[in-house]
Amino acid sequence: MLWNSRGTGNPVVPGYLADPTVAYDEASQDFYVFATSDGVTSSFSREPHVAVTQDFYHWQFEPVKLPDCWPLPSVDKPLADGGIWAPSFMKHPTNGKGYLLYTIESCTYVALADSPRGPWRNATAGQTADTAPLVRKGELWGGGDAFDGEFFADDDGTVYLTIGGWYNRGMLKLKFDPEGLVSVDNDDARFPDGKEKKFLRIRDLPEAGEGSLMLKHEGVYYKMWSGSGWQNYRVRYATAPSPVGPFTPSPDPVVVRDDVVGLLGPGHHTMLNFRGAWYILYHRQSYPYADAKRQLAIDRVHIADGTMSAGVQSHDGLARGRGPLEDLYQAAARHARENLALGRPALASSAGDYKGGVEAKETFAPVPAFYEAAYAFDENYGTRWAPQTTQAEPAWLMVDLGRDQDIAETQIVFEYVFRKHAYRLEVLSADKAATLEAAARVSAGWTPFAQRQDAAPSPVVDRGRAKGRFVRLAVLSADLPRGEEALAPGKQDHTDRISVVEFRVFGQVIRQKPVRAASSR
Repeated sequence: MLWNSRGTGNPVVPGYLADPTVAYDEASQDFYVFATSDGVTSSFSREPHVAVTQDFYHWQFEPVKLPDCWPLPSVDKPLADGGIWAPSFMKHPTNGKGYLLYTIESCTYVALADSPRGPWRNATAGQTADTAPLVRKGELWGGGDAFDGEFFADDDGTVYLTIGGWYNRGMLKLKFDPEGLVSVDNDDARFPDGKEKKFLRIRDLPEAGEGSLMLKHEGVYYKMWSGSGWQNYRVRYATAPSPVGPFTPSPDPVVVRDDVVGLLGPGHHTMLNFRGAWYILYHRQSYPYADAKRQLAIDRVHIADGTMSAGVQSHDGLARGRGPLEDLYQAAARHARENLALGRPALASSAGDYKGGVEAKETFAPVPAFYEAAYAFDENYGTRWAPQTTQAEPAWLMVDLGRDQDIAETQIVFEYVFRKHAYRLEVLSADKAATLEAAARVSAGWTPFAQRQDAAPSPVVDRGRAKGRFVRLAVLSADLPRGEEALAPGKQDHTDRISVVEFRVFGQVIRQKPVRAASSR
């Protein structure tokens, strides 16, 4: 399967997301994916959200309201002042509370709540922006020491924090008071480094650039990280008989770049054990390479006898194979409503060019008319339609359903899923035009289906009653990243234009549980 095949399982979540962590709530059967939101402010999120699902097929986004005392970035702050990224979630093994960690301005902050949905309150004794961090930047060994943190709860209930980047790793032991507040445990001799906060500095892990994670399987501890970076990202691991080592690195990456199928930059991951099966949820670059636009993918990993599967990265994800998550995903796909627009002929006001990307190690060539209309109707979150940047708004996208059909619902996934969009939806019957080209020339006779202002987040849903053969989406405006929020030209591909990842049309409305109501991927 190639990056632009129809019906890929990866990317598994719409939108530009990175550095994921995942939680599963047995009572509600909901999975919660927290991540850095990409595509604006470089890779430093200003829009904390959680993606909620029960099957990794239907998704709903919800904002994450973090503690008021945290110094959260805003559009008024320059990018150089920092951002918020790399969350980690843990349900405490004894007190049952949920803990959510974020890096903010290269410091580690922790919140707690009774549910993955919050409400979140600061989890340290400090209650101001100056005193709230669990670990401050530079407080351990210097630069790169207080970010990309991950919780690890051992079988005996002891909780650790693995932390750090840029070729240095650290590990701290945590303690929790009766109210659930967290602090660093300084009383364990296995953590000899540091003064005010004791930690173990871990060296000599190859390519230990970013990310930090530990898991335990059948008595073996696996320490994991991301190496090389950007389009050459890969996930590495080392094994140990104890959480503090000694660590023996494996030479075989779990996920790695694959140019044959067009898969770039897999890295900074989390691991999910669901019903006894292990999965790696990781980010990868959009394709062709465009800096700071990362998307989430998921693949099965087998762990046994101190080794992990090597090179499991794929475009299939959960859409192929058997396993507990694969079964959930594939059952949801089989029972999904028919998307009347899937694979149907499409036409747009224009198709945008890929400008090409430049990175220190390689250059990606431009491609004319790359973002074609058909990419909005392929059930693939890794492709999208975009008009030429020189086109005057509104740009439009149209699909031919083949004959007059009842239309009850549409869903639109915009490129920037958290941003607000204004658009108009119209339907044209078969007696008004026989082809897409003829429909594009029709100025009268279109039946309004919906008109929205400030629609967000994607997928945005419109319901109504109409009958027709042609459905046209005209995008009127969008709150797109510009200025401080966008990267310099050449480093990010077209930050200033409207783009549609998926446009779906349904003949019926199915009322589902709230977690599934916003998307029918």
